[in-house]
Order: sequence, then structure tokens, then C-alpha cells
Amino acid sequence: MPTSEDEAFIALTKLDPDLPAWLLKNLFDVKVPNYDHARWHSTDVRVMVPRTSHADGKSMTTAGYEYQSEFMRNLAAKYRAEAAEEQAEHRAQAVASAVALAEARVILIVLEDRGVAVPDDVRDRVLGCTDRTQLGTWLHRASTATTIDQVIRE
Repeated sequence: MPTSEDEAFIALTKLDPDLPAWLLKNLFDVKVPNYDHARWHSTDVRVMVPRTSHADGKSMTTAGYEYQSEFMRNLAAKYRAEAAEEQAEHRAQAVASAVALAEARVILIVLEDRGVAVPDDVRDRVLGCTDRTQLGTWLHRASTATTIDQVIRE
């Protein structure tokens, strides 16, 4: 049965799979083979093995391991919740960036269709803008503008 220290170490290796090799190399001056995807064999045996070193070709990771202590179960649950929240934030930022870029492209298309010349610096400014309110203002102005100054005025 793994101790709390074992489980803490397992949790750290899940966060940074290269940690065991780094510890062996830098703290204990052990020459570690350079395996791609090297992982700890199990919670009981502390050896570096390649992922496909089993005879049946299955990987030897701690994926699916159930923590024995309540402390580690709670820590793992907290980590999973934080990771899910961070992933959701990144997804929301990516969607917002994509929407802003689409709006910027619409502005440039409207200006092109209206025959309004757009200098490179203004094009870069429009494409780099992430403020949806500002983009909306520019889009409304672009629908009636005859010059670029009418669109980007403050």
C-alpha cells in the first residue's frame, strides 16, 4: 500500500512526467537513458522504463491509479477541477479571439467592397483589435464610410 509520500510523488510525476528523470540525474547523479515518454513503472518499483517495455506492448504508467489516502484523493480532485477550469478559460479566450478576428475581417471586407483604401498599419490595427465594442463601432462606420479616417476616428 503506497504511503502519503508515495502518492504525493506520483501526483507530482503526473504533473511533470520528466520529474523522475530530472531528480535521478540532478540529485543522485544517476545516468538516465533518454527514453521518449519515460514513466515510472509503478507505485512500488522505482525504475525508468520505456512506455512499450511490457511484452504485450501496453504502457506502464500510473494512469487510472486510485489514490489510497483521502488527502491525495482530495488533492487530485482539486487539481482536476483547476485543470478543467483553466481549460475552459483557454477555450473561452480562443473563441473570443476567433470572433474578434472574424469581425475584423468583416470590417476589412466591407471597406474593400466600398472601395475604401486601407493602409497596412490600419489593417494591422483592425486585425489586432480584440475589443468587440470597438470593432462594432468600426463596422457601423465602415458601412457608410468613404475614407478610412471616417472609420477609425476616435
